[in-house]
Amino acid sequence: MNCDVDNRITFSDLVEEYILVRIFNPKTAKNYRSIACLFERESGVKYIHEVSMRVLVSWKDKILSNKSTNTYNTYLRHLRALIKYAVEEEYIDKNIFSKIKLAPAYQKLPKTVERDIIKRAIAYLKDGNLEPGWFWIIVIRFFALTGIRRKQLISLKWSDVDFSKKEILLNVEGSKNNREWLIPIEDSLIEDLMSLYAEFTSVVGRSPKQDEQVF
Repeated sequence: MNCDVDNRITFSDLVEEYILVRIFNPKTAKNYRSIACLFERESGVKYIHEVSMRVLVSWKDKILSNKSTNTYNTYLRHLRALIKYAVEEEYIDKNIFSKIKLAPAYQKLPKTVERDIIKRAIAYLKDGNLEPGWFWIIVIRFFALTGIRRKQLISLKWSDVDFSKKEILLNVEGSKNNREWLIPIEDSLIEDLMSLYAEFTSVVGRSPKQDEQVF
């Protein structure tokens, strides 16, 4: 670790060690770096030993003045974990970030799309306004009937599709929390997937490989 001669540790130094020891996901590592950098910039505090309750309260008020409570809570959870590691390694004596509370978070209704909008989108595609319309219709139906996210869709491989059991594996590559699970799919989606499979075979001249993307 790159520390000053008086052994004081910066947030930037600490986060690099924490990532090296505890973090395996590149996206998570990027988030920790960004939050540590933001704290240094917004609080004006560079060294972990210099954080006081006054500094934390001022930082909290500044963040909540222009960010959502969920964003603030995300920042605080990351910083708590970072300083907890520093305490475990005996770089500092206590985790002052644990003394400041999370902001009350209000759970909003999940975002949904009305059926009529989906029907109009499909009708628009059937009129030839966007090519290949048949492909985008399948994409829309897949989102609507499975509820999966965009990253899960583009991460789906043919090896994740089980036609006989009528289910797909949402693999870890498309997961936000590094886990994977199976979901059942309707007969209409099975037909859509078979159409995709047949179209690929016709255009490319061979069957899709198991490790190739479905979409």
